[in-house]
Amino acid sequence: AEQPALSQPEELTEREAAEEPAAETEIPAAETEMTAEKAADLSQEMIRPESADVIDTQEELTAAIARGGEIDLAGQRIELTSPLSISNDVIIRGGTLVGTDNVTGNLVTLMGNNITLDQVTIQTAAANKSALHAYGTVLTVNGLTIDHSSAAGGAPVIINNGADAVFSGNIRLTLGSSSWYGINVDSAKADFSGAALSVAPVAGTQSVICREGDGASVSGVGLTVVVTGKDGGGSNQQTAYVADANLSQFVAAKTAAGADISRIELQKDVTLTAPLMLGEEMTVTGAAEGFAINGSDALGRENVVTVTAAGVELSGITIRTAAANKSALHIYKTEAALHDVTLDNTQTAGGAAMLVNGGTVRISGALNLLLGENSWGGINVDTTNGDAGVIFEDGSRVNMTGDGQNVIYVDEEDKNNGNAVTVTGAEEAGLVQDVDGNYITADAETDPEQPEDPDKDE
Repeated sequence: AEQPALSQPEELTEREAAEEPAAETEIPAAETEMTAEKAADLSQEMIRPESADVIDTQEELTAAIARGGEIDLAGQRIELTSPLSISNDVIIRGGTLVGTDNVTGNLVTLMGNNITLDQVTIQTAAANKSALHAYGTVLTVNGLTIDHSSAAGGAPVIINNGADAVFSGNIRLTLGSSSWYGINVDSAKADFSGAALSVAPVAGTQSVICREGDGASVSGVGLTVVVTGKDGGGSNQQTAYVADANLSQFVAAKTAAGADISRIELQKDVTLTAPLMLGEEMTVTGAAEGFAINGSDALGRENVVTVTAAGVELSGITIRTAAANKSALHIYKTEAALHDVTLDNTQTAGGAAMLVNGGTVRISGALNLLLGENSWGGINVDTTNGDAGVIFEDGSRVNMTGDGQNVIYVDEEDKNNGNAVTVTGAEEAGLVQDVDGNYITADAETDPEQPEDPDKDE
């Protein structure tokens, strides 16, 4: 069939031609020049497509991890609907990883050879356990925030299976009632020398760090060390690094659980929020530095440290009362040993530096007694609860500062209650007995009347 003839465009009228734009129109030079800034923007668009700029889903994050290298999550919040496993060498900067109840185990597990987390935040959900698990990896952390307050168990951080972790910057971990502790270092290494570590709130047996397993190593942590032989009835030794605010409560809870505390070692001066009760055989030491256990007004009118079990040895430490407290040290119906100990009762609501209540204290090395105007004396030997005594080992010595108080004194009502007071080796320690049966330093001239303890029968 014949093709229809193509119609030709009608010729423009003179007026239409005048209104038709010219074939070539001059564009201002400012719009045609390629500035350096525009060229850079264009270059970036060609190198990095817009779709790769933002990672805001777990699928996109998993794909980025598979590629390896540096991953920028700054400003991004990514929900994890399944456990996130990182098996590649990556550097993750910024971002918040949020757990969901779809995850019932650990939330993020690190298994690459070398992984760096820089200013990362992790938040667990109610079904999650540990937030971050470093399994055999070399981990570098610069700034880390973990909210573990709603987790079902575990810890904010677990480092195990030969992992080697170095922490720096602000490390902030928030615990919940089901958190076991802040950080578990199990057969692995962790260095906190460059970190500002904050783990709170802590309660009961929640330590800041728990170290266990062969070859485990923790460095750069200035917290009190508590060593247990049987944690919760188990057979493995654990070393806990305990916050000041929870030391007394932690020790009490571990003793109640039968965890077998063998050693408490101060790494710095500690201020208690409750009286420290030593209810099982153990050694408490301040190392060569002679660190102090300080009372506080939070203790009220209580003694700072009380020993209630045989086999407790205090070595190289200072125990100090606050103005609201009574005695620095109370030995209650048991035996205890002191070696190079300072008892500072300069501030007190009324009490002695040491109260030996129906028990015996054995002293070696130097015993330094620091008394204030409200102190009743150095050592009060109290027979209300049975025979009581003080034994000075060979080479021991007593140094006391105060205002004429006795070094050792016995309340008048205790002298005739039928229970015996025994003091051995006093002369070798630089003490002499006065006519009332109390002991003073050899150069003391007076023996003041001793005040009565209003809480004596407690």
